[in-house]
Amino acid sequence: MACLNVVSTRRYAFHMDRPSIDDLEAVGTLPGGLSFAGADVTGCRFIGLDLTEASLRGARLTDCRFERCEMTLVDLTDATLHEVEFVSCRLQAVAFEATARDPVGLSVTFRDCDVGLTSFRDLDLRACRFEGGRAREAVFVDCDLREVPLRNLDVTGAEIRRCDLRAADMLGSTGLVLSPCDNRVRGLRIDAEAALGVLAAVGIVCA
Repeated sequence: MACLNVVSTRRYAFHMDRPSIDDLEAVGTLPGGLSFAGADVTGCRFIGLDLTEASLRGARLTDCRFERCEMTLVDLTDATLHEVEFVSCRLQAVAFEATARDPVGLSVTFRDCDVGLTSFRDLDLRACRFEGGRAREAVFVDCDLREVPLRNLDVTGAEIRRCDLRAADMLGSTGLVLSPCDNRVRGLRIDAEAALGVLAAVGIVCA
């Protein structure tokens, strides 16, 4: 049976230096006064929340899952994301390049999410997965996407420039337009139909 507006937690503590939020499950609402900014957030699950324009500034998220959340314009400045999963979330116009530079890079799975107008610039995304959903007019510039799955993703209008896409998997993705002259594409897997967009990017028109 589905739960609505339920919040449960095994540990939810604030310390003088950094707040710590562990093993929290929030469905539909958050505990009053809870703030992600500057917090260590571990092992948490958030379902059906409206987090529009919420601040995750300086947060450290580890092993967390967001499901069916509205997260448009979320502030990720100096945040770190390790083993974070977004499922059926709307993350429009989010600047992922504002996250803290971490040697591990971002470790995020996007499953059936809308990341339209979202910006990924100068990021190591090798530990990320994009599975279904929409990335319309998203920006991927100077990103390391080697061997990354970007399957069944609508990338209509997306800007893809100076990315390393070697051995990336874009099978089933639609709306793809990228230049092989401006990206590293050896071993990139795409559908035959998507290949037309690659040819169009270099001025070749297939009749």
